[in-house]
Amino acid sequence: MNKRLLSLYGALIFSLLCFSNGLIAQTGSETPVSISIHGFARADVAWDSRQVVEAREGFLVFYPQKPKLDAQGNDINATPGFNSWAMTSRVNLKATGPKVLGATAIAFVEGDFTGPSNTENNAFRLRHAYVSLAWEKFSILAGQYWNPMDVPEMLPKVLALNTGAPFRSFTRSPMVKAEYKIGGGKFIAAIYTQRDYQSSGPSGASSNYLRTSGLPNFHLQYQYNNGALIMGAGVDYKAIRPRMTSDSLLIDDNKVSSVSALAYIGYSKGKFGIKGQAMLGQNLSDHLMLGGYAVTSVDPKTDIREYVNMNNLSGWIDCNYRISSAINLGLFAGYVKNLGTEKDVVGAFYGRGDDIETLYRISPRCEWVYGPVQFITEVEYTAAAFGKPDNRYKFDQTETTGNIRVQTALLYNF
Repeated sequence: MNKRLLSLYGALIFSLLCFSNGLIAQTGSETPVSISIHGFARADVAWDSRQVVEAREGFLVFYPQKPKLDAQGNDINATPGFNSWAMTSRVNLKATGPKVLGATAIAFVEGDFTGPSNTENNAFRLRHAYVSLAWEKFSILAGQYWNPMDVPEMLPKVLALNTGAPFRSFTRSPMVKAEYKIGGGKFIAAIYTQRDYQSSGPSGASSNYLRTSGLPNFHLQYQYNNGALIMGAGVDYKAIRPRMTSDSLLIDDNKVSSVSALAYIGYSKGKFGIKGQAMLGQNLSDHLMLGGYAVTSVDPKTDIREYVNMNNLSGWIDCNYRISSAINLGLFAGYVKNLGTEKDVVGAFYGRGDDIETLYRISPRCEWVYGPVQFITEVEYTAAAFGKPDNRYKFDQTETTGNIRVQTALLYNF
């Protein structure tokens, strides 16, 4: 039985569960459960001025491809592209049951039709699935949800499915997350692993590098939120093991330990809202950001290798202004700077964007809303400064290449 057929069965079972659980929620008297089903149908059309580096069928774009010259010196990647899709349509189910040990209990499951990879587009796949228990000051979430560095309250309102990546983190992770409220803020602590968004390494993208390290990702964050103003800061620690053995079949237990820090702030009042974030990151390719790690030494006898992180500084800002109840205007801007490595690199690089010194994006948008229907148009200009780095990923000379994406989407929310 192929994966596409399994995905269709999954979607059917999900639908049947929604229906049967709805009946139980209506008829059960001993353990009443409130169930709601939401989602949207979405159709997108997009045009690019040149070929792009992307993750999924062109709807998740990172940056333009660098020039690639033919025999006559013409840029092959200057060829424009056009595509349309509806696979990002999604559905979710939320179940709220009786209190458990005095806590409000919630289950949430969400999926869309983008499939697990480009070869399985239109197949049903899991986005979020978690159980949440919330007391007055303490709450715990277990399951798959937005990574702690993807602060839900800080999601930019862009049309693009990249939601601002690679200038901000974009990843969903299996996790256990705890929050404790104190004053007007809360402390957030989480341990998480990798599933759909994985680290790069000698065997390609894989969750095995984190799994074989024997440790999860660790995250600690503080957030203040009074409704109008939100701000916070956090730190993230990850250790991965690129190889189990050397080419000489000797155990290679060297790890790559990385630390990333983020800070963010947002404010909204009346018709206007603004939010922004800065991050100093190491080895965040699993977050769909630039960066990674590289080999710094190779033992000539054992082939045991040591590694160093690439450091990246990124920041973004997103503004939104509501002209009327039906029309919203917005602007997103992002910037990434490659800060290089702390040691000389002598071997392979694993990650994304090792030939980019800087990257920036400017993206205005217009949204029309009438009841459950949304019509959104966005123009996204992304420019990358490509170059040939030295052994510490510093650049003497770069050439900037830009892409213009024009995208329009029609949504019906339910």
